[in-house]
Amino acid sequence: MLLDTTYKKKTVRIRGIRIDLERGQLAISEREYAARWKWSRGKVRRFLEEMASETVQRIVPQKNNVCTVVTIIKWDEYQGNGTTDSTTNGTTSSTTDGPQTDTTKKVKKGKKDKEQPLGAGVELPIELDADEFRDAWTDWLEYKREIKKPYTSMRGVKSQITRISKWGLGRAVDAIIYSMAQNYDGIYEDKNSEKKTVRRDPQI
Repeated sequence: MLLDTTYKKKTVRIRGIRIDLERGQLAISEREYAARWKWSRGKVRRFLEEMASETVQRIVPQKNNVCTVVTIIKWDEYQGNGTTDSTTNGTTSSTTDGPQTDTTKKVKKGKKDKEQPLGAGVELPIELDADEFRDAWTDWLEYKREIKKPYTSMRGVKSQITRISKWGLGRAVDAIIYSMAQNYDGIYEDKNSEKKTVRRDPQI
């Protein structure tokens, strides 16, 4: 995140809307950072909340209708001492925020990236191309891995996506949530929910 932080007053435009940034600030899009870090938007949001918590206090986030403006606490100190803090035993420790700059987190993130479940980067049809579905689909893939029944081929992944895309966005998301709650290994709709079609008598 420090690499994206502005070192002087700056104006950026996001979705055509002007965002004024002060020194030590950056504008974050949860969707962009989720793609960059290969996380879900929910995980990015939780990471920012943790960095802003009283126990950590590394950033001050301010969310608006197009992005989150993040102020890096002690930004000038990071720039003045080369982004390292000296310890009492003469060693140095990194103070850079964000998973892409911390060595320990890099290793853990690298291992996790290699273990990304099959289907994480599948191309979505227009009916399901929404953040709401992406979050649900990510949870579904993690759930499949937890029950030790992950997808084993992209053909199976695409077939599943094609099948549930016919339900539309809302029904597809509801079906994923319902299937996980019922411990199913496939995606099914709730049979007790309102019927989606009406049977008609054949015309004579």
